[in-house]
Amino acid sequence: MRPILYIVLISTLCLAACSPALTAVPAQPTQKPAAVAPGQQPAGGQAGGMAGVHPQPGATEGPFGGADVISYTNEKLGFSIQFPRVWQTADETANPAIYEVPASVGTTLVRKTFEILTTDNAGGCKETTYSGTSGSPENVTINGVNFLKETGSDVGAGNIHDWTSYSVMKGSTCINLTFVLHSVAAGVYSTEPAPFDRVEESKMFDAMISTFQLQ
Repeated sequence: MRPILYIVLISTLCLAACSPALTAVPAQPTQKPAAVAPGQQPAGGQAGGMAGVHPQPGATEGPFGGADVISYTNEKLGFSIQFPRVWQTADETANPAIYEVPASVGTTLVRKTFEILTTDNAGGCKETTYSGTSGSPENVTINGVNFLKETGSDVGAGNIHDWTSYSVMKGSTCINLTFVLHSVAAGVYSTEPAPFDRVEESKMFDAMISTFQLQ
């Protein structure tokens, strides 16, 4: 019996000596992310909020697709209208105030203009600057405002003014907004340019009148 116990004891000691020792591995401390100052972008990541999006002063969503705009306001009569900042005027206090933008080179279109005319003690309210009325005037409602809408084409000395006018009374004052496509007759040029797209060029006018507000 003793020889068997000796054999078992010797075998156990041999196994213990030959087995690899197990070493405890200390847990790695959790590293805190570095503090980030407000508005600072953390390393390897994006700053809070939508990355790359920055508000543009003077920009607005809506009919102008985020372009910078001018807001024309007549405090006396209580109306306003917006249009892209690229439209320029020499004197917005004149009556009519005329804003314009040059047309793209390569067509018969010279420029586009937008005119704001107010007439006190008006006996009627309609377009009076341009002639050549075409079609019948119609009543249209935009933002709750009832306008008289007129269209026409004033032709003279090789110049063509295709116009669309919106008129509304405020008390005894007529407010008249007129959009004009000023082109030159093709025969005036030695090399005839391409005709312009009247529908496409008028889309901006539709966007502008859609911003009209009357108190």
